[in-house]
Amino acid sequence: TMRGKKLLLWIFLAALLLIRPPRLVALFILLQAAMPPITSLPIVAGRANADHALSTRLLLASFIAAIVTVPLAVAGFDLFFN
Repeated sequence: TMRGKKLLLWIFLAALLLIRPPRLVALFILLQAAMPPITSLPIVAGRANADHALSTRLLLASFIAAIVTVPLAVAGFDLFFN
């Protein structure tokens, strides 16, 4: 769910604050955590006889949410790592 993804982003940010890797490494880790899921998910769902249409809609919703959540994650990163 969206709440779970946001919570996971803040957990990653907190972990980065505790570990304190170099700024560029921390930014890379945060961006990897913030990215939407793999785009081949609907293909995998189709091969597993799962609901292909539902997986496509969820993937689209994830990309739309990323328009908001990725900049928020980077802004939170800048607050703590600058």
